[in-house]
Amino acid sequence: MSGCQKMNLIMYIESARAVLNLPDICRRAEQLSSTAPLKPAALVLGSDDLCASL
Repeated sequence: MSGCQKMNLIMYIESARAVLNLPDICRRAEQLSSTAPLKPAALVLGSDDLCASL
C-alpha cells in the first residue's frame, strides 16, 4: 500500500460477545491494515446495545 494515504478505521463494539472478542478484533484489524487502505484508529462502545446484550 505504499503511496496510498490510509483512512482511519473506527470500530464499533456493541455487544458483550464483541467485548470478549476485542483482543482478536483489534489484532485482526491491525493485520489487515497492511493490505487494506484502512488503519485502526479508534473504538466506540455502543453502550445501549451492549446493555441490551447482557
